[in-house]
Amino acid sequence: AYDVDSMLARLALAILLLARCGCSGGNRPAVERAVNAVTAPHSASRPRHVGPDPAFVNLKWGPLQLAPGGTSTAELDVVNRGEQPAGPFRVAVYATLGRVVTANRTFLGSADVGSIAGGVQHLIVTFTAPATAGSYAVGIEIDDQRQVSGDDRTNNTSGPAQLLVR
Repeated sequence: AYDVDSMLARLALAILLLARCGCSGGNRPAVERAVNAVTAPHSASRPRHVGPDPAFVNLKWGPLQLAPGGTSTAELDVVNRGEQPAGPFRVAVYATLGRVVTANRTFLGSADVGSIAGGVQHLIVTFTAPATAGSYAVGIEIDDQRQVSGDDRTNNTSGPAQLLVR
C-alpha cells in the first residue's frame, strides 16, 4: 500500500530529475532507471526507532458533512514503531478553515492512550464540528501534547480531510 502523498512527492522528484538531466525519449533506459529509482515501491516496514514511536494506521473518518456543533468520529489503529513502550499520550483532532491544517488550528476533540508497547490499539476519537459554517481541513495528531519523549514526530500527523460545516 502506498502513502499517496509520498508517492506524489517521489513522482514530482522523478519529473524534476528527468528535466534537470536532459533525459529524453531517445535515451529510454536512462529515463526508466531514473523514474524507477524514485517511484519504485519501498518496503512498508520502517526500521524501528530506538525510543518510543507512537504512530497510526488505518485512519477512517466518520461523516464529514456536519451541522455547526455536530459530532463525528475518527477511527484509527495506534501502533508503536519504537523499541520502548510509548505512553501515556493523547490523540487529537484539529481543523483549520481552508484546505490545509496549519499551526493556527482549532482543537475539535481527543482520546487518551494509556500505553502501547507492541501490537495495535484500536481507537475512536469523537470530535465536535466548529460553530462557524465553512469548509475546513481536518486532521489527527498523535501525541499532540508532546508527552512521549524521544518520539519520531515525522509519523504523527495525518494528511487533511475536508470537513464541510453547514
